[in-house]
Amino acid sequence: MTDHEPETADYVYGNTRVRARKAALLAGSDYEALIGLDLDGLLGALAGTAYRSEVEAALPRFHGVRRLHEAVRSHLGRSLRELARFYSGAARQIVEEMLSSWDVRNAVTLLRGQAAGASADDVVPLIVPVGRIDEVSAREVARQPEFAAAIDLLVAWQLPTPEDARAIANAWPEYERSADLAIFEHAVVSAHAERVSAALRRFGSGAEPLAVALREENDDLSVLTALRLREAVLVSTGAQDSGSPSGLSAAGTAPQGSEAAAQALLSGASAAAEVLAGAFFGLTRGEVAASVLALPRTDRWQRPLQQWARTGDLVALQDELERSRVSRRLRRFLTGDPLGIDMPMAFATAKETEARNLRILGEVAVGGVDADVARARLVVP
Repeated sequence: MTDHEPETADYVYGNTRVRARKAALLAGSDYEALIGLDLDGLLGALAGTAYRSEVEAALPRFHGVRRLHEAVRSHLGRSLRELARFYSGAARQIVEEMLSSWDVRNAVTLLRGQAAGASADDVVPLIVPVGRIDEVSAREVARQPEFAAAIDLLVAWQLPTPEDARAIANAWPEYERSADLAIFEHAVVSAHAERVSAALRRFGSGAEPLAVALREENDDLSVLTALRLREAVLVSTGAQDSGSPSGLSAAGTAPQGSEAAAQALLSGASAAAEVLAGAFFGLTRGEVAASVLALPRTDRWQRPLQQWARTGDLVALQDELERSRVSRRLRRFLTGDPLGIDMPMAFATAKETEARNLRILGEVAVGGVDADVARARLVVP
């Protein structure tokens, strides 16, 4: 192997372990049996599954629905940490790059907690300890009395990674000036995405399916960011949003600072988001959707964007894009390369989806959501 040839990623042993674990995933029939149980019944049923050790650990320590949330959170963290250990060499490095998104999510959660002045007891239960940010380091960051002190700690400990810590340090002065948390978060997440993208390119074909999936996710997030900015501009200017061609012929003048915010949030964005960036002032929802869908390789956005054009519901759009991404990744169990990165990608997505589903069932168990509404929200492999 020359200096220019990437190390071959061997997924065979790890994927064998993944196939064995796949059999323990909750199926549609399992969810149907769990819907409508009260909290004790739900925890009792989960104690007969792969969640047994986490349920038993949570029962004496917590109360109410917190017992379920802690069991689910701990099980997800353990499952994803074990997933990385199934692999070695280049394959493990690629899987760790895939899972590194959790470290960045955890860092963003800590940043949001500091910005909101939340207590460590409120923030730490939102952390899923998969990578370098574990519960001990998360609690220490969360308990800092000032936002700047928390930033200093992340940078000093080089969390989540030295590169991510450097991005946090570089973004901090702008936050001190503007107090715009969205731009701060975007800078950190974008720097992470660029680093992971560069790392995956170095691994070549063994990482390409993951690189494609991450590009799709980043494009989805870019489009949502652009649409949120568009909505914020409309609110600030008092313009009326509309799906009809004549309903929004002129959105007015951009509020001060909005163009700078758009530039910061859409830097390096997808071509679709760049189209949207020029559509803040004047285009109707229908025209915005048509502009994006006229671009190449945007077929997967057709239904959700057309629905948004009719309703203007960004929450529904985000949910539809996420469900579509999850479905595509879960299908890799059937359509992906059984000897490639497709299998750990599908398994990680399945465990993350399982955790989401169980939290929804917890809402039913405590009477917060109707069973039929919950059933419609479940994503079942």
